[in-house]
Amino acid sequence: DFEIFKQDYYFHKLSFTINDQPHSEICVAYISGLDWIIQYYLKENPSWTWCYPYHYAPFMSDLVNYMPSDISFQLEQPFDPFVQLSCILPPESFQLLPSQIKSFLISPSNNIIDAYPSSFKSDLNGKKSDYESIVLLPFTDMNRIQKALAPIIDKFDENLLKSNRFSHNLVYEFDINSSTSFSTSILQVKSLQPLIRQPIKLLNTDVLEYIIPLCPTISLPDMVFASFDSLPFSSTLNYINRKHKIDTVLEINLEKRKIMNELDVANLIAPQSMFVGYPFSRSCYVKNFFDLKKRFVLTRDSDKKSNSYVLQKEDLSDTEISNLI
Repeated sequence: DFEIFKQDYYFHKLSFTINDQPHSEICVAYISGLDWIIQYYLKENPSWTWCYPYHYAPFMSDLVNYMPSDISFQLEQPFDPFVQLSCILPPESFQLLPSQIKSFLISPSNNIIDAYPSSFKSDLNGKKSDYESIVLLPFTDMNRIQKALAPIIDKFDENLLKSNRFSHNLVYEFDINSSTSFSTSILQVKSLQPLIRQPIKLLNTDVLEYIIPLCPTISLPDMVFASFDSLPFSSTLNYINRKHKIDTVLEINLEKRKIMNELDVANLIAPQSMFVGYPFSRSCYVKNFFDLKKRFVLTRDSDKKSNSYVLQKEDLSDTEISNLI
């Protein structure tokens, strides 16, 4: 029964009981997350502090029943870089933080040590590999981290404080008329020209932008730009690589591969075009190919519909051979 399956999921994954039924809260949070993503990518960041407060998602059937009529966010202020890094970095990466903060966080006596558990649970949730699992870490109270780090950050010198502040968005431009240069430790470059740094204001919009697609009567070439979309492909369903319960015997007959000469290669590649240049969507014809001694040049018939060609041999120079090796 599907309802029993859902109750079991909510109970074991989210500790929801039949009496509690907090389905409306998780559904509103999930849909709010979708709305946050849409606003973030199409408009601007709707909130600096909002996060989805669960490790798991609700069922689609419940989303339909608990659809919120209105979703709103509080923009608030972003946390300082040092606070944010302290919230997201694992202890193994604390060396990226200022030494004062690192010393505080690794101290067993600090008052937020519980926010950095040395052991935690993970849920494979139907997957096979550990990296696919859901890591059941506790959600970080960033206000608590900020309050604990405030006395330490207040004692930083001006250089550290400057790197912990928010500023304007900057654009760097090269001045072609500049005659100033400065030395660099990079061996390949003896001197560098300075860049002009100017603040820039990013465009904000009050409405979500939607790009209207082309009319059905308008057609474009198949290959507007290099893309995998222009290549034929096939797809199969592989369900999380589960092994079959029944043993399978696979018989492989190994055949000796024929050693190809230049004529075999020419007959293979001459009649057809080949795809080159990542992502391999540019069609071309091979003009020549090499072994470690000679270059083989294919001269095709001027009639494109004809597959006839002439194969010529040329000796490679010592430099060309060394480049191939």
